[in-house]
Amino acid sequence: RSFRSPSSFFGVPVCMEEIRKVKNYLHDPFLVDIVGFLDQQPVGTAMRDGEFLLVRKQEGVERINIAEVKDQVFLSSTNLADAQENTVHRLSLYPQLSDVKNFTVKMLAAGDVVSVPFSSEISSFVLTDKTEGHFFDYVLYSMPKEKLFTATYSSRQCVGFIHSGDIGSLLHYIHNSETIVDGDLFVLATIGFRRRPLRFFSSQVPMICLVNYGSESIYIVPCPLDEATVGDATLSGLVVGRRRRNEMQFAVLPAPLTVDNVDTGDLSSETKNQVQNAFAQANELFAEEDRRNSQVQPDVPAPSLVQASSTGSDKRIPKEEIPAFTGQYLHVVENGISPTLPVDSNCIQFGRGIHIGSFEERKSDL
Repeated sequence: RSFRSPSSFFGVPVCMEEIRKVKNYLHDPFLVDIVGFLDQQPVGTAMRDGEFLLVRKQEGVERINIAEVKDQVFLSSTNLADAQENTVHRLSLYPQLSDVKNFTVKMLAAGDVVSVPFSSEISSFVLTDKTEGHFFDYVLYSMPKEKLFTATYSSRQCVGFIHSGDIGSLLHYIHNSETIVDGDLFVLATIGFRRRPLRFFSSQVPMICLVNYGSESIYIVPCPLDEATVGDATLSGLVVGRRRRNEMQFAVLPAPLTVDNVDTGDLSSETKNQVQNAFAQANELFAEEDRRNSQVQPDVPAPSLVQASSTGSDKRIPKEEIPAFTGQYLHVVENGISPTLPVDSNCIQFGRGIHIGSFEERKSDL
């Protein structure tokens, strides 16, 4: 790589520091009580009300004047439709991705949790359309026993993970090894090489791609590049993962971790703190996912069959009296104009109830 001097940085207004901490929420024009609505939302959710931003904080809703902030601050020039289309196109450009190029591409959103079968093949990757001197680096952070490690294009091995290094212009991927410790967390992040702010990479339509070999799917996580989200950050962590026996589980962070003015390979205390914050966010998402999974109701046994008569009285058929299915085919006959039922076939007739049995050839009275 050719080294260039770091890009210049721009001053960030005081209110921008507040805005960067929140997750924007689309305003519903029919909401009467915005504050009441925000009180029911996660901390960090915000809604715009004219020249003010209402932010849900731990101690309540705070009102921030954003009259001097340009609307462009809240807008990302990354088009999600373009992101998905570009991913499909770029998959065919690299032989390293030949096994996954025909997989179905699906979009993930903040707060989503997905599980994929564990594989030692490519687990995740980032594809960008690199311009001269501007590398959008894909990195991984892990912190076993409270010590921070990172896998990058130049430092390629990191406690169970292997980085591909630079491929073309530009593919970065990470694959797993069997040495990954069950339950250990890691962060999938992006960095602007030579401290270039991430918001200047919007033309490359960057995104993190997670591979599911079981369902033959690729989950894509677009990198938010609006100034309200990333400001002048050069590092942004978007996804936290962990191994769970024969699966890898990924959580898309509601609020990406961001660090200003750091370069690829950074292991500073600020980055370590942000990685720990990302782990805390992800643990909440994983715990909620575990709760949802534990509440899945077991299969309920099917009730006994009931034969309904035209008089409305029901006669329960004892289990031992239900005839066994012996037909070669099962036909489902819908309402029609005198359909003819085939000979010696088992049919289900829909009329004033359900009757299962065998019929000789005749005209249906449906």
